[in-house]
Amino acid sequence: MATGLKLARVRRGIRQWDLARMLGISESLLSRYETGRSMPSSETAIRIAEALNVSVREIMGEASHVELQT
Repeated sequence: MATGLKLARVRRGIRQWDLARMLGISESLLSRYETGRSMPSSETAIRIAEALNVSVREIMGEASHVELQT
């Protein structure tokens, strides 16, 4: 999740602080998600994907993996 989440956020030009605020979580918790030190619940992963207007698969890094194979 770490790579996909951060990549999706950066591609959309959203600062970590702003996304954390949109989600109602702390910036440190979002940082832990982005570095892989913590995993969000399924509900939180869906909220993150909705906030970034991407699929859960993309923030989980699965879409990126497929792109790299082509």
